[in-house]
Amino acid sequence: MAAKLGEIEELVEEILIRLPKDEPGNLLRSSLAYKPWRDLLASHAFRRHHDDFHRTPPMPGFLRDWPELSIEFFPTTDFLARGPDPQHQYAVEDCRHGRVLLRYFDEDEDMPLLVIWDPMTGSETVLGSLEMSEKARSFASVICAADSCRHGDCHSGPFRVVFVILHQEEEVATASVYSSETASWSSSAVTDVGTFEDEVYFSMPSVLAGDALYFLLFRGQDVEGCSILKYDLGTSCLSEIHLSEEMQDASDNPILMVGEDAAAGVVVEASSDDDGHGNEEAEVSSIEEV
Repeated sequence: MAAKLGEIEELVEEILIRLPKDEPGNLLRSSLAYKPWRDLLASHAFRRHHDDFHRTPPMPGFLRDWPELSIEFFPTTDFLARGPDPQHQYAVEDCRHGRVLLRYFDEDEDMPLLVIWDPMTGSETVLGSLEMSEKARSFASVICAADSCRHGDCHSGPFRVVFVILHQEEEVATASVYSSETASWSSSAVTDVGTFEDEVYFSMPSVLAGDALYFLLFRGQDVEGCSILKYDLGTSCLSEIHLSEEMQDASDNPILMVGEDAAAGVVVEASSDDDGHGNEEAEVSSIEEV
């Protein structure tokens, strides 16, 4: 039987690849139906071909963690993720390249801890967090660390977590990187950010553009004083970028995004109007490249 599949393997592959990508259960059932099919579906060649054919990975669902400090997975397909450890109350910190970065407060350690959760396998990796004062603010992002990866099927490969802390008393920001390959944190990169006269907080999520991560930083409730922290993954340098006065005057809702040229930029919303059906239509006034 296996030999027969070898003769028509290319045809079988073309059929299986055309199964709807938003229903991954079809591939699972196909792998259970016939062992040679399972071997084909489990191969790296099939996954690469599948990614090339469908171009974008499926959206298996979304996570909700507001307003309660707990998360719940809402599937949009027949895929049902195995949730993280139910004994902890998690908050979603970031989600990228097939991984979810979670945070919870460990009462025994008396500090927040970071966890990488793989929704495809249910596996968890506890990273821990760097020590910081109660007044400090922090944000973390997860990225794939595999070389020349197209990020279609890299959730089980190496990863890095960039952890940024705002130290109000020292008036600096620091960034450290956790590597899954060494299971350790790097030394901190530091940049001055000035005094914090008002409450400072991060706007989620961060943006990955090129070889750098960008974090939108707000000082108080006004856009005035809004800036961007940039962490260069190649040089391990942290820097602050201030928005132009024109961008600060344009809107109170700046948004970080990746442009068509793969560069990070800030989009501002000039106004929003009701379309008559209860929906608001936003007008974008300008885009400033970072």
